[in-house]
Amino acid sequence: MSAKLFEILLRKGASKRFVQLLQDWYQKCCVYVRWDGVYSDPFPVTSGLRQGSILSPLLFSVYIDILVAELSKSQSGCYVHGIFLGCILYADDIVLLSLSIRSLQHMLDISIAAIHNLDLRFNVSKSACCRFGPRYRILCDVLLLGSERLKYVSNICYLGVNLEAGKNFNRSISESKLKFYKVFNMMYNKCACTLPENVSLELLRSKCIPILYYACGAFPMSKSDNRSLDRILYRALAKIFKTYDSDIISAVKLNFGIKDSANYAIARHKKFHDKFSIKNFSFKQVILSIAEDC
Repeated sequence: MSAKLFEILLRKGASKRFVQLLQDWYQKCCVYVRWDGVYSDPFPVTSGLRQGSILSPLLFSVYIDILVAELSKSQSGCYVHGIFLGCILYADDIVLLSLSIRSLQHMLDISIAAIHNLDLRFNVSKSACCRFGPRYRILCDVLLLGSERLKYVSNICYLGVNLEAGKNFNRSISESKLKFYKVFNMMYNKCACTLPENVSLELLRSKCIPILYYACGAFPMSKSDNRSLDRILYRALAKIFKTYDSDIISAVKLNFGIKDSANYAIARHKKFHDKFSIKNFSFKQVILSIAEDC
């Protein structure tokens, strides 16, 4: 990867001195393995980027940008107001968006060729296709990633957000609820049951509630989702204060500033909107208009 990266940097106009500095830096990288307190002899790292380096995300973005450029030139995938939104990346997590199977297959073929030229490869076992829209249940053609078939799934996780196949673009909160229960029960059984209520409540607020409302600022919450999350939070508060009296739980929420799910989602959505609106993206206004419609 390193040699190809240096070529790309030079083609994009990076100074020769800067590229030589990076090349010298990467040629001197070596690692060793520790096993049961014993260290191996050091050996050189001949590919990849330095883990934890502040430069690595930027260098990888420059490297993988070739894939995005090839997909954009293909005129395949999703366009919104003339802006290409058919490929979304976060590091090496890639999402391809297309309105048809034929177009998506074309994008996959382009991706395979581009990735091959970058000396990378896809992990087919971790790749899948999820369908959204009125015809999401109808059987369709096989998709190939290289020579291997791509599996169709009813649920897909991207950056910790679970999406469910359906007529509409929906987020599933099942995994968030499961994670919340795991963290809360572990915390409660280990320490919260012996701690003062205000300390337990602060642990709930700082360690558990963020899991429950993860990414809710970017996704609209249905009324049933809000009711479900309210019930979960009610049970957690009931366990901490050892009562199921609704008046007491309501007083606790009021006095400690714990919002209902609907109000919490509105506040998170406003925060997301305000932070996103100051970003300098060409498609910023398109995304904000879509969010307003939701």
